[in-house]
This record gives sequence, structure tokens and C-alpha cells, in this order.
Amino acid sequence: MTSPKDVPTPAAVEKARQLVNRINEEKGFLSEEDLNAIGPPDYGPRRKVEIAMLRKDKLIGSGVLTLAKNLYTSNARFVFELLQNADDNNFSRAIARGEVPYISFRIFPDKIILECNEDGFTPENLQAICAIGQSSKVGAQGYIGEKGIGFKSVFMAAWRVHIQSNAFSFTFTHRKGDSGMGMVSPVWQEPEAPMDASITRITLSLHQYDDADMQKRDYSNIVSQFNKLQGTSLLFLRKLRQIRVSFCNREGSQTSGIEHSLHGSDRVTIRKTSGISNVPKTVEDRIYHVTKHIARNVPANENRSYSSDQHRTDAETEIVLAFPLTEDSIPIDDENQDIYAFLPLRTMGFKFLMHTDFVTEASRQGIVTTSRRNLGLRADIADCFIKAVKQFCQDSTLQFQWMRWIPRRDTYPWDDFWNGLLDMVDRRIKESSIFRRRTDNQLTTLSSLRMLHDGFLDEKGNPLFRDTSSPVYISGQYTKTDLNLVKPFGLTGLSVEEIIGLVWSDFRDGSSRLRGTDWNSDWYRRVATQLLSCMEKGTIIQQGHIRALGIVPLSTGERTSVVTDGPLYYHRCRGGIQIPDGLGLKLVSPTVMANSELRRLFDKFGVLTAPIQLVQLQIATFANKFSKVDGALLQTAVSHLAYLYLTHDHKDGKLKSDYFDKYHVYNVKMDAQNPREYITYLPTSDPQEPLELLRGQGYEDTFIHDAYLKGGPQTPLGKLISWVDWICKSLNIRRSLRLVFPDTTPGTFGLASELSIVSAKCPDKLVGALQKSWPEEGKYFDKNPKLVDEMRNLKVMDKYERKIPLGEAYLPLPELEASFSRFAEGEKFPFLQLTEPIESGTYKEKWGFLVDVLEVGYIKDVNFYLDVLISLRRCWQGPSDSVKRPLRYLELYKTIQGSCQTSDNEFEAQDMVIASNNKYDCIFIPAHGPYSNDMVGRRECVWVGHENLQTVRPLESIYKSKFGLAEADMETLKKYFHTILEIPNCSWEHYVNEIRELKSSTDIDFDWVNDLYHFIDQERKEFLFMGTDKLRAVFSNEPLIYANTSGSSCWHTVSQCVWSSATQIQGRVALNDTYPDLRNFLVDFLGVTPLTLELAYGELKVKGNSDPAPPIEEVKDTIFAFNSLLHAREASDKIPDPKKLAGCKFLPVRYPTADGNYNVKLADMSTDFAIVDRQLLNEAFAPMTKLLDFSLEETRELGPFIDWLGFRGRYLSVAVKEITTIAVDSDTTRPMQNPERKISRRAHGLLRIAMHNNSPRTRRLSDREWLYEKLRLARVLETDGISSELHLSQDGRDLKYVKEVSELHISEEPDHDLERMVLAIYVPRDMDRQNICYFETLPARLLEWLMTDEMTNIKTPIYQKEALDVVNSIINAPERSISQILVARGIVDADVAIKDDDDDGDGESVTLHNGEGSLHDGALEEEQQEDNEERGGEAEDVVSITQVSSRHAITLPTRPRYQSHDVDPEVAIAAVAQRAGEFQTDYVRLLSHVISRARLATFPRQGIFAGLADANVPFGESANAGTGADSEGRRLFHSRVPLERDMKIGAAGELFVFELLSRLDPSLPGFGRDNWQSTIRKFATSHPDYTDMQPWSGRETADIVYSDHSGSFTELLLNKGYLQGNRRMWEQMKLNYMIEVKTTTQSVETPFFVSKRQFQRMNEHTGFIPTPFSSSPTIYMILRVFNVDNNSIGVKVYMDPEKLRRDNLLVFTELGYSVTPRASAD
Repeated sequence: MTSPKDVPTPAAVEKARQLVNRINEEKGFLSEEDLNAIGPPDYGPRRKVEIAMLRKDKLIGSGVLTLAKNLYTSNARFVFELLQNADDNNFSRAIARGEVPYISFRIFPDKIILECNEDGFTPENLQAICAIGQSSKVGAQGYIGEKGIGFKSVFMAAWRVHIQSNAFSFTFTHRKGDSGMGMVSPVWQEPEAPMDASITRITLSLHQYDDADMQKRDYSNIVSQFNKLQGTSLLFLRKLRQIRVSFCNREGSQTSGIEHSLHGSDRVTIRKTSGISNVPKTVEDRIYHVTKHIARNVPANENRSYSSDQHRTDAETEIVLAFPLTEDSIPIDDENQDIYAFLPLRTMGFKFLMHTDFVTEASRQGIVTTSRRNLGLRADIADCFIKAVKQFCQDSTLQFQWMRWIPRRDTYPWDDFWNGLLDMVDRRIKESSIFRRRTDNQLTTLSSLRMLHDGFLDEKGNPLFRDTSSPVYISGQYTKTDLNLVKPFGLTGLSVEEIIGLVWSDFRDGSSRLRGTDWNSDWYRRVATQLLSCMEKGTIIQQGHIRALGIVPLSTGERTSVVTDGPLYYHRCRGGIQIPDGLGLKLVSPTVMANSELRRLFDKFGVLTAPIQLVQLQIATFANKFSKVDGALLQTAVSHLAYLYLTHDHKDGKLKSDYFDKYHVYNVKMDAQNPREYITYLPTSDPQEPLELLRGQGYEDTFIHDAYLKGGPQTPLGKLISWVDWICKSLNIRRSLRLVFPDTTPGTFGLASELSIVSAKCPDKLVGALQKSWPEEGKYFDKNPKLVDEMRNLKVMDKYERKIPLGEAYLPLPELEASFSRFAEGEKFPFLQLTEPIESGTYKEKWGFLVDVLEVGYIKDVNFYLDVLISLRRCWQGPSDSVKRPLRYLELYKTIQGSCQTSDNEFEAQDMVIASNNKYDCIFIPAHGPYSNDMVGRRECVWVGHENLQTVRPLESIYKSKFGLAEADMETLKKYFHTILEIPNCSWEHYVNEIRELKSSTDIDFDWVNDLYHFIDQERKEFLFMGTDKLRAVFSNEPLIYANTSGSSCWHTVSQCVWSSATQIQGRVALNDTYPDLRNFLVDFLGVTPLTLELAYGELKVKGNSDPAPPIEEVKDTIFAFNSLLHAREASDKIPDPKKLAGCKFLPVRYPTADGNYNVKLADMSTDFAIVDRQLLNEAFAPMTKLLDFSLEETRELGPFIDWLGFRGRYLSVAVKEITTIAVDSDTTRPMQNPERKISRRAHGLLRIAMHNNSPRTRRLSDREWLYEKLRLARVLETDGISSELHLSQDGRDLKYVKEVSELHISEEPDHDLERMVLAIYVPRDMDRQNICYFETLPARLLEWLMTDEMTNIKTPIYQKEALDVVNSIINAPERSISQILVARGIVDADVAIKDDDDDGDGESVTLHNGEGSLHDGALEEEQQEDNEERGGEAEDVVSITQVSSRHAITLPTRPRYQSHDVDPEVAIAAVAQRAGEFQTDYVRLLSHVISRARLATFPRQGIFAGLADANVPFGESANAGTGADSEGRRLFHSRVPLERDMKIGAAGELFVFELLSRLDPSLPGFGRDNWQSTIRKFATSHPDYTDMQPWSGRETADIVYSDHSGSFTELLLNKGYLQGNRRMWEQMKLNYMIEVKTTTQSVETPFFVSKRQFQRMNEHTGFIPTPFSSSPTIYMILRVFNVDNNSIGVKVYMDPEKLRRDNLLVFTELGYSVTPRASAD
């Protein structure tokens, strides 16, 4: 709220109003309110007034008209016009209040509100704003708006402007097409509230358009102008310091905002603050250095008009340059900046902002380059730039970086105008003292300075030499990059003459760095580089001045120059070899050689490299001066000889062959001797060389002085001979012992006596001495067996410190030692003791003579490993409880086997192995059982046999059980023992011998006996016929079958045994409990008689006629045995007649006694008794009735026996009848409270179950509709009044048991409202009992009711368990799951329409289909044929119309009396007829698709699908089309009668298989349409290729049948992996094939259905195995065709589906034969 002092007084307001009205009247302007007073816009008189006013304005207001015209053709930007207008105002009051001068804009969709804290409007301001092309700011310097528009530019965006300032409140109004007088004719407007006098507010009402796009575009243009507003504009405004912009929505809420503010003066900051109130804002600062300059006597602006008496204020104008920089005062030069003429014009190539009063183009996008004013301003801009540079030179950072702002010609396409400005800037830079010197940091011009390149600076960045007395070095604080920017302005580097002067100045100075000694320093390297550069660039005279510098150091420590001292030589000759001292040559100090640049400089000076021949000549001259040998002379002689060694092989220094003929060396006594005349040895410390070998033996004077060894050079890289070797070779000095000496006979040699001395003194060194001497003297042993034998007999030391003859030794090669160590544990082997380790790949060079000449062992062959084995055997101490690493023996056996296999003569190697094993017991037997570790002979072993065998050693089982060897290892051992050593496998004779051995034992191990029978059984499977008979004879003649009879162990022959323990057979011992897994061996092979059905039957008969009666438990055992045989019998087995047991007392019956107990007696079949199958009934009737003496569990197990007797009617659950009664009480009886338990909701599902089980209530459609209606109207009531009586008739007596409380009562009762009988179901109210009722009692009773004939009350028999399970599921499952459960159980759909509301019958009659995956084959048709054959009736036809939206089908029987009252049958039939043609076309397309895909497919391999792996899309769609249920490709399959649809899908699948089989390669002989024997093939005649095919009229056994007499199809199935076993047997069969085709539009995992007959055929034709005696069997197979309606159609083969069912690879539901394939079913 404003204070009173800020609000204008009423008098001031009144005065302002009068002024506004007076101006308005002077303009003759009529406001909108005035015109409205005349009348509405369409009022005739008002229209005339408006036209008259417009004509008047045109006559008197040419200026206004021009303004109005120019307004909409102008490029003026009203936002900047408003900024400039505000900046021209005064802000003295705001400044006095301590406020920052600001302007704010709030932009709304329909208006803009501008506020500014300027001093406010005065009458003069009002007069000026109402004038055209005038301003109240007389004499003001600065911006004048374009075309005199100025403030009027706001009408580009607004039609109405309301100004509130001080006491003024008035508006201007102007729309496009108006005369323009509204822009200069103010209309007073009362303010809505008093306004703060410190604020001027201008409200712009934006133009409004009927066209929304135009409105949006106009608003976007306005927003764009504000978005382009930059904070840098504040740099060039004189007064404003803050600009605020806010964007608001229509509700007035701010959506975004930006605030630009200016801080500082010369170094200023432009701060941009973004965000809205109550939200954290982002702040961005940009810093500028601002330099201003006043340009005077500037030419006039050609775009402005001046009166003759007006003082031209723009003759002086301000130039402002703003340089962007960082907070650290680093110039920002990475972007081009704008130029301004009060307002931003355009971006140029300048790196700083520029502003002055330019003459601009009409578009205000650039300046007029030909303007005299603009041309005149360029010099002042250049002056301003230099002014800024001088300011920079006072800044510690900018003084060395300001050149980054210099405008560069190569970075922007400057025109002539701007190039002229750049020229002016360039001249001023060259002329100005704005660059600092290095020495004193003073400013000077650029031309007086020199730039020092990096090479003229040391590693610390300082000049190599001091500056001159008149400094020329430019400051080092400039970076190289920045100095490169000013090179175009005259900056250069040092000249050659200047550098030479600086060098000589330093050399003459007393503190000269050139006279230093640190030749390898970085400073010397850089100086040398500079002098080299001067030598290359300088004149001859300048080069002479450099060469005359006396800076070359000699090895003596002196300095000289090439000019003053004779030839100078480097200390190394050609080839880089150092020249020895004492030769009279001037050598340069070697310390300079590490400085490569200094070396290059001395090369330029003329320093030479001495030739090798010169040095060699000097050495020879020097050597001739030797007169007496002393220590110094000895060292000099060694150095001279070393130089000769280093240069002897150089191309320029090769010595002649006679160079050393007279050359002497000095021995240890300093005596000179010529090695070429006297034997001389090298004094080395090698223990295998002469000095050590002959020490103390009188040979000391033969060794040269050791100074030759100690003072010699290292072998240079790349030199082929060492120093010592070169001495020996060049001077003929020996380093090894002699091996031979010349014998008395010319040309013959004997062993040197030195060898005998060495062998006796140090035999461990003899082999090493031989190796040293062999290269020189080994030639004497070639073809000299005498010398070889003498040498082999010399004693040497082996590695175990034993003396052995050299000829018996082995080389200690790593692989030999490793091989031996693999098998040895402390044993010794004759490995030769050598001086060093050897390798097989490298020993030849040094030790090859031992093998090649002296025949020392060296390879791993059969002999080596046999020697190892024999060594181990020799060390064996007899049977032992522990052996180290027992596996080493097996590894050795494997190794010997490998050596035999790889030997050149495998048979010879085998003989060697056998011979060694015959001589030594070399087979290792590890400890096992009672046996210790032992070594045995080959005749005591077998290869394959059980490890517990006592008569032989079964190697395989012993090794495998003891060591757990891998199969590969066992295979190798098998090759060694079984193949090479010829050790046999254990035969049945061995096992029989073991049995015979056991017979004599008193402690028989039954498990071992059992194992032996298994071994024999395994062996006999590989017998020839002769071996078979022999084995049978042994067991027939000898008691070799062990059994424990009556607690005693006995041995029996085959004839004394029987295969059964279920019951005792007199005179025979039963074996099946003793040997349950040896049936094949004992029964099938040896001939032990098995227990058969006839035997058990006979035993039952015997026990039934026995007197006295046998024990009850024995009789029960016989009954259980007989029951098991009944259960396991084959279909073809003959079943004994139970009638023949009449009169036999074999049934244990429980007789009740008076005291409540019972007695058990054997009774015959005529006895009246019951059988327990329900526990509750047993408890009720046990005290009063005779019962079969078996428990409930036993009764269930004896099901086959009870069925065989025909006693199923004696089950208590069947024999007992329950009579229920209901006592209806309104207090205790009520309708079912749980809706999910109402039977009516499950009526249709129960109907389908009744139909599926052939209920007598569903024979005709009318019956089915009547049953459905009865179930739909059924009532379930909860009550506590149910009771019952249980009745059992026995021996003519009615036995009764009363139940006070029962669980269920079902009756049919009259319903007077419906006028019919309804089904009433009473269940307990108690929830626990009700649950029992629903899950136990009700399913059975309701199923019984469904299967009972309504007229005869006769119950139709069914497979109770499966039917009962599905009824239980339907009653208790959630209602939404009923349909899915029925489909999963294979329950067929019903042809009775579903009513929407099962509770009251209201709603549409619909049939709910199962959707995809239903019966896509002929299974349903076959089921219906079976039902019709059984009943003798005919199925009724059904017409279906689909409601796509609900996926329900309206079902209408064709007989009128059964039509639904909800649908007109004629309409329904017409709808079907209308679609018939379209359906037929779709089906033909499907058949064409099937045929084309089948002709491209191949018959699948087992586990693979046949077909084409295209994208899984319907055949009528592309890959990117939809695949939903309503897609075109599948429309056919949701729009047909379900039965017909399924049949057509099935026919399509059969067609695919028929086409596939018809085009096999090779083809099937005789295969044609007659093999396609399906009744639904008639649907395929819709396709043009099959129109002539007749429907199949014969009996259908399978969809496709084929008698494969040629074996072609059998061969195909064999090749594809479907038939297993003996291929030859299969190929000899003449097989018949029954092929059932199951089809689906979905994936292969979708369940399919088989009919009862198909299920029977599966069981009839399963498990066939071909034998030579087989007849022509039938093979039953299912081909599953899937994805039939899309491009990935395929087929999968299920061979022998009954076997797959047993293996759980095809899962059959127990009701309806619904089949679900598992992933691995093939």
C-alpha cells in the first residue's frame, strides 16, 4: 500500500484531466464511448459519423496517415523502442530513494504491463507524445526512432495503450485500418485505484483476431522480441541498470521470468537471473571491461532531418567498446560479438561489443557502409580500441593477453568498410608503445623488440645469453600463441649477426658460460644448436667468426680451436673404437661426445676421426720401442692388443695373416714367448680346463700372464668371437687338454697320458674335459674303434657318485630323469654326472659325441622303460602292506604300451615286453580286501573280472576300484595287459569256478553269489550257441543255484526252483524274492519255471479243497499272488474260469459274534457277504453283517480279483442303499446364501458332462434342452433337517442303520409359479458339513441323478472316477473357470444355447465356444458316430450365427418346435446364407495356403518340425499385420458352426499331410487318394485341385492308411530316427501304417483330442519290436499339424503315442482323452 505522499493530489489529477481533454478536443477525436452514445456499430447515423470523421482525418492529418501507414511496414522493434524511450527519461527521484533505475515487462496472453521507476509524465511529455515526429527531450543525445515512429511502435502489437504516470491516466486507441488519429488523441480514463507516483505504468492491450492461428502467430512474434532481449543492451543504455521480463498466464500466475542487471562502471558485470517467485533461481554473470570515447565533429546522420536553427547534438557521440573476460581477467575470444546502435544490429567478427550512433539500414540489421557519418566514426573507434589497450597495459594479466581481442582478417569475411577500420587499428598498434621489454618491463613499440624462439631459451625459459645494453628482448610473459597474433604488426626474431654478437660478447666476458666445463648440460646443447643454425644460415665470414671460437677441449684438459692448432682427432676411430693412449695423437676430450649437438658443431669446425690403419701402424711403431718389460708396459701391451682385437674384423682394419708371426706374449714369469712356436695354455679357472686339471703336475710355465685375461675388453655386440677366443685363435694359445698323442707309427694315435691322470685323480671331471677338447681332437676317434673302446672303458662318475664305465651310462637328459623320477622312489639309475644340466634339444652341440661316438644311452624307448620296470622289480621286497605311490607302476605300464605302439617294429617290441614279464613277475597288484600289495606273473591274472575273484587277479576291476582311473587310462592299460601281454578277460568258466569254490566254504557271502550270477548273466549274452548249451548243462547237472530254505542254505539245480514267492509251491524253492533282478537269467535263460496264472489258480483250488483247512494267511497270500497275476496279465492271456472254484472254500470271511467280535472262516463263493470299500459303512454294519476279511486298503488292491469273481456288486458302497428324508422348517431352511454354490449357474457345464457320458437324459435335442432347463431352474436350499436310513440286504434279512443327520437330499418338487417340477437340492447349513457335502456327497449323487433314466429309473454305467472328478471340479470351481476346465478335460460342447442369466432364465440364448485349440480333426465326428451307432439315433443339425462382440453364438435347432423365441429363424438362416460365399472363399484360400506350404516342406527328423520357418503370421497378412483373434487371416475360424469349423480345420491338416506324403523323394509306391480314408476329406473338395475327389464311404480306421510292402516309408522313418532297434529287422518287415492327423491353428504345444476308438487303437498297436518271426504288424502314429492358418505351418510326428503316454511325454486327461504334448515328445 502506497503512502499518501506518493499519491497525486486531486487538484493535480483534475489539471491532468483537463489537459488530456483539451488535446483530445483539439484533435477532434471521437472516442469509442462517444460513438456508442450515438448508437450501436450497425446504426446508420453512427456509421455516417464514422465515415465523416475518417474523411476529415485524411484531409487534415497527412502526417498521422503516414505514421499509420509506416507503422505496419516498419521493421522497428517496439520492445527496444520502449527501452530507449525509458532510458531517455530522468530517474532523479528513484536515485534519491536509493533505487536502481529499472524497467519491467509483464507479458500476458492479451496484454503487456510496463512499469518504470522514472520521474513520471509532465505536461510537456504529454504534448510530445501526442505530436508526430517530435520529442519532449530537446537536445538529448542518442537514439531517434525510425521514420519518426518511436513510441507509436507499440501499436504494432497493441490496439489500445493505457498510460498511468503521476497524475495522468489516459489511453490511445488505434486499430489497423484506422486513420491514426487515435495514436495521438488521448482519452482520459479514470484509474481503478490511486497509483504510486513513483511508478509509470503502461498497459498495452494486444491485438485480438478471430483467426486463432493468426492470434497465436502474433503472440509468438511478441514473445520472440522479448526472448531476443539481451542483458548486454544495458552496457549501451545511459541510465537504466535493470530490465525485468515476466511471462504470465491468463490467471496472472508467473510461468517464467528473466532479470538483466548491470553492476560496476569500467569493469562491469551483466547478471542474468532466471526463474519465478518461490522457486530457486539460476544466476549467470558475464564480465566486461568497458572503454568509452567521445567522437567529435562527426558528420550528420543522413536519415535525420535538421532545422536550420537547431543545434545538432549528434555532432558529438559516444563510442563504447565492451571486452568480455573471465573472473581471472582472461580474455574471452571464442565467440563473435554484436555491434550496437543503441539497439543490437548484428553479430560481426569482433571479439568485443561495439556501440555508437551509427547510421543504420532500414531493416536495422546493419549499418550503411557508405554513410559519411559511419566512415568518419571508424578512426574514433580505432582510437577507442588503442585507449582500451593502454588501459589493459596497466592490468597484471591483460597487459600480456589483450592481443586476443585484435580483430583478425582471416576469421571473418570483412567488407571494405570494416577492412578500413582494421587498417586503422593495425596502424595504431604498430605506432603505439604498448609492448613490454623483458629486461626492464618498460613499454615500447613492437618494431624495437625481438621475439626469442624456444631454441634460444634455456630449460628454465631464460635467454641463453644476456641482453645487450640496449634491450631488445620482448617480455617473456607473453605466450607464444599471443606473440604469433602480433607478428603481422612487425615482431621479428634475432638475426644471425645479432646472435654471433651475443655469443662473442659472452665469450669475452670474464663470467662467460661458454668457458664452463659442463659439456653435457642442456645449455651447451642449446648453444650448439644455435651455432649450428648460424653456421648453416650465415655467410662465409660469419662462419669463420664462429669457427675461431677457442672452445674445443682436448683430452689433456686444454682448449683450442681448429684454426689455431693442427689436426684434431676424436678419441674414437672409425668404427667407434677408442684409441689407446701413448700414440702421439691430439685427441678431443671424450666428455663432449655425449652431447650430440656439440659433436655436430665440432664436425662443422673440422675435427677428424682417425683411420684404423693409422692407429694400427702407430701400435706397431710403438711396439718396436719396447726394450724391457715392466708393469706399465705390460698394461700398454694389453691395451694395444685389445685395440687389435676390436678392429681385426673391421673392413678398414683387417690384419694380414703374418701380422702375429713374430708377436710375443708374456707368461707368468714375465718372459716373452711366441705361442706359435711353443705350447701355451690359457690360465682359466674352469675346473675342466688345464690350469685346474694339471695343477701340481709340472705344467705351470706353459700359461700366459693373467693380465691378458683381466685387462681384456668385453665382447662387443655383434662380434662373433670373444677376446679370449680371439687370443687363442690369433696367437695359437690352447685352452683344453690333448686327447691323443702321435703314436710311434706314423698316422696313428693313442690316448694322451693326461687323460689317465685325470681319470685317476678326478673322474668326475673327465667328461667335462672330453667335452672341452672334443671339437679339436674328436676327429681322431672317427673310424677308430680301438680308441673308442679305450675311451668307453674309462671310469666316470655317475650322478649317484658311483664309478661306472662310460659305455654303460645314460645322458642325464631332463626327460629321462623326469621319466625315471615318475616311477622311482629311492631307486638309482646310471645317469652320467655332467658339469651342467642338459636339454634334449641342445645337448648335441656339446655332448653329442657321447651318443654318436661313445654310444651313451639318450632316448626313451622300450628298452629304457623295461630297464626302469626291471629296476623297480629288483628293489621289490615281497608282499607289503604299504607301497609308495602305487600308481607309478600303472603309469609305467601305460608308458611301455605307448612306446611299443610308436616303435618301428611293434611286434619285436611286444616280444621284448613279454620276455621281460616272463623272466620277472612284473605285474603290480595293489592291496585290496585281505590281500597285500604284491607283484605277480601274467598267468595269474585276467583283465576283465570282479575284484573279489579269488582264483585269478582281475586287473581291470582291481585298478578301477582301487584307483578310480578315467576311462582313457583304463583303455591304455587294457591295451598293455590285454593286447600286448595277451592277458585274457574273465570268462564264465572263471565265475563258475568261483561258485564251486564257494560251495566248499562254510561262510557263504550271499551278495557275492548274487554278483557271480549277474556276471555270468552278462557274459552269456555274448555267447555263441555252443557256449550257451554248455553253460545251461552245467547248471542243469550241478547244484549251483544257492537259496536259503527254511533257514538253511542249500544249493539246487534248475529243476528244483520256481520263480515266485507270493505263494508257496510244494516241492520247489522260490527264487524271485531272493534274486528279484535275475528273472531273465534264471527263467528265460536257465529255464527256471515262473509262477503263472494257472499255477496260482491251481494252488488256490488246492487250498480251497484242503482238509484240514490251511492257515488263513497262506490263503490270503495265494489270493494276493493270483490278484497280481490277474493285474499284470497280457490281453491275450487265457483267464481261468472262476466257476470251477464253486464249492471251494478259499474266501476268508469275517462272521460277527454275539459279543460284538467276529470269527474268520474260509467260505465258498455262494456265501452271502459284503466287501468293505467305505470306512463309515464298515463301522455301521460290521457288528451285524458278514464281511470279506480284508482291510479297506487291501480291498482296493484286490480290485482285479474281486472283478474276476464278479463281486463288484457286493461293495458296501453299492450294496447299501440310503433313503433320505427332509423335515422342512422355515426357521432352519433357507435358499443357498453363497451365489457360487448355486447349481443353476453351472447348468450348462453339467449338461455338457451328461452329454459326454451318454446320459439317457440327453439322447435327443429336446431331452438336452429339457435337462438344461431343469438344471438352470434347480434350487439349492440350506437346512438342518436332513436325515437318512442305510439299508443292506443279506441272507434275506434287511439290515438297517439310522443316521440322525445326513448331508444331502435330492428330490423333484412342484413349483406352482413355474407350473412345473423343479430339482430341489437340500444341503447342510453347517459350513463344515456343507463343504463335505459339496466336495464328497453331492458330486456322486448329482452324477448318479444325471445318469439315471427319467422314465425307467435305470442308471447308465460309466467310468465313475473320471466323471466324478469333473463333476466335482465343475461344482466347486469358480464360475469363470468352468469352460476352461471342460476344455482341458476334453468335454465336448453342447448344442443347447446358454441363457445369459442362469438363475431366472432371462436373457439371450447363446452358446459359448472354446475358442482356439478345440477339436480341429475328426475326433468329434467319430465320437458322434459311435454314439449314434450305440443309440441307433441321428444327431440333429445345428445352425449357428456368431455375435463377434461377445464371442457367443446363437444356436437354433432346425426343427421349428425347438427354436428360440428370442431370434427369428428366417433372419438367422438368411444371415448364414449371406456369409456362406465369403466363408467358402476364405476356406479355399486356406486350402491353397496349406497345399503351397506342404509342397515346400520336408518330412521332419525326430525332434524337428516339418514346415517353413516364416514369421508366425496368418497366411493372409504381412509380417507387420495384426495377429489378434479378429484379424482377417483368422476370421473364418470364429465365424462358422463350431462342429463344421473344426472339421474343416481338421481336413486342412489332413490335406497338408497328404500333400507332404504324396511328394516324398523317393516316392511311396501306390500311395494315392485311396489311402486318405477320413470322412472329413470331403471338405477338401472345395479346392479346385480336389473337386473330383469322392467322399470316403468306407469304414474309417485312421485318417491315412498305408501298407508299406516296398519298405520305402519304413526306410524314411529309420533315416529320420523314428524307428529304433535292429535296422536290418525293420527293413525285412512288411509294415502297415495307421496315421492319425491332429490339427490346430495354434502352436504345437496346444492340447489335442483323441476319440475312444482312437485311444483303443493306440493300445492295440504299441510296443512292437521286430523279430525274424514277426508277422506284418501295424504301426500307429499321430502327425500333429500346427499353425495351419499362418506361414509357419508345420508338422510333428508322435510315433507310438501309447508308449509316449506311458513315458509321460504325452499327458492324457482321465476324461475325454485330451492330450497335452510335453517338450520332449517326438
